[in-house]
Amino acid sequence: MKQLVNEENIDVRKKRWKKIRKRLIIGLVLILPIVILYCVPFDFKYVKMKPQYKYVGFSDVELVERSMTPDDSVCLVVNEKDNDSCNIQRISSNRFTNFKAGYSQRKFDFSTTLKNHYYYEDNDNDCPFHFKKRIYDEDNGPRDSFARMDSLKIQYYNIDKKKIEKEEEIMPYLKKYDENNALYGISMNWISFFNDNDTGKPAVYCNGKILQKNSNGYQVFIDPFEEMDNYIQYDFTHYEKRGYMGRDAFNELLKVNGVKRNDVYYFPCDPYCDIYFSIVGEELPKSNAKLYKVYPKLKKYIGKKNKNVKFFIKGISNPDQLVEYFLPNGQKVTYGKSGLNLGKIEGTEYKGKVCRNFQEYLEIHNQVETQKE
Repeated sequence: MKQLVNEENIDVRKKRWKKIRKRLIIGLVLILPIVILYCVPFDFKYVKMKPQYKYVGFSDVELVERSMTPDDSVCLVVNEKDNDSCNIQRISSNRFTNFKAGYSQRKFDFSTTLKNHYYYEDNDNDCPFHFKKRIYDEDNGPRDSFARMDSLKIQYYNIDKKKIEKEEEIMPYLKKYDENNALYGISMNWISFFNDNDTGKPAVYCNGKILQKNSNGYQVFIDPFEEMDNYIQYDFTHYEKRGYMGRDAFNELLKVNGVKRNDVYYFPCDPYCDIYFSIVGEELPKSNAKLYKVYPKLKKYIGKKNKNVKFFIKGISNPDQLVEYFLPNGQKVTYGKSGLNLGKIEGTEYKGKVCRNFQEYLEIHNQVETQKE
């Protein structure tokens, strides 16, 4: 009797295991195609993207004009809207550069066809699970790991000939170094030329990698600071620079002189540019301004919409010369009756400090910086 019960129990366990095994096999059969389609990076799954974001390129340039003054500055006028992103840089007296990328995307991946993405982001409160909704057609472009960069070209624009003189494809060098990191999740906002202090020559920064030109093309290095615990990615826009007036003080100087405009002013990483600033066509000054003595062809863009005027300044450190651009020709720059109150502009370190000209600003700024050291 006992033996019969044991045999029945064995039969029940066998039948139960048989059902479980059958379900496991069915589950694996159902999951396997998903694994193949979603996890294995087969090329057939990718299709070229028609970008829904826009980067300003040389085809958008309407005017290139050198300054009529002894400095080596240049201005560009580009057809640009508020949400466009522009990566045009100046690397020599006669050359601009820009990066042109081609992307593809997983054809069968549902998560990448959604208009809205969610990605991890540290918030101000350091919440460990804080996700931000991302609109896919933001001007930053695709940032998720499913977007693949197929091509990355450097375009070289000849300033005097006013045309693209050559293109260089650099993706093969990135792929040779690290295929996965070279292909996926690259943002155009983290690709830029900068002046390499070790070599004294222009180099390319690309999402944690540095590309240096050599006789065989480009050599790729990992950014030595990338592995540091407190690593912060390169900031390509600086608002303070020794020997120059900072952004906030410059904007205040414009205000004191009656110039009201929504400008961009900073010190770029461009290998051949001391100061960069821009202004939209609607905010260009009146036709009697000194600006049109320096750049005569700009006059026809006064009041024009969707036109962005970009100045790549080389050889000018005195902000008075730039402020004069926006004043009637012959009018002198003023620092106000009481001077610029740097305590209100620059912060508590400058409390009680007032400058009445650029030389005084430099002296005060150098004193404060020396005290910090």
